[in-house]
Amino acid sequence: MRRRLSRRARHSVARQPEPTTERGVELRGYAVRLGGVTCSCLLEVAINEGPIRDITAIRDEALERFSAPLEGLMGALVPDSTAPPPVVQGVGALQFRLDNPYIDGLAHVALVTDATGERFATIHTFGCAAKVHSWHDEAMRGMSEALPEVLRSFRFV
Repeated sequence: MRRRLSRRARHSVARQPEPTTERGVELRGYAVRLGGVTCSCLLEVAINEGPIRDITAIRDEALERFSAPLEGLMGALVPDSTAPPPVVQGVGALQFRLDNPYIDGLAHVALVTDATGERFATIHTFGCAAKVHSWHDEAMRGMSEALPEVLRSFRFV
């Protein structure tokens, strides 16, 4: 389900209407998109819940998937080894940069398992700005500070 928060706003909220079940694991997904064509941010959270052995397998698959460049509509998200990883409690936190000649982009991913091992969350933040705009540097600086903070703030409740 997607809905616009207002007629003039350039943001939307999406939530999986009902959890889905695959391999004995329940999956709930949420997403928020802010911005427009030349500058935008995205937050996606996927929460898996199920038996420890299945959650472990899903976590291992996620670690494998995020260990290499990811192809997207705007270009490849390439692991960024030059930036220090955000400090996040859990399995792992990774950073990527967008490989695109016209748009700068950065992504952060946290893979978090709860204390019981029966819940696993993938938290993905992404921000980008067109390189030609005068506010590009300020926007990217703000995103580089804010997006890792989103990952650090995640807690299972």
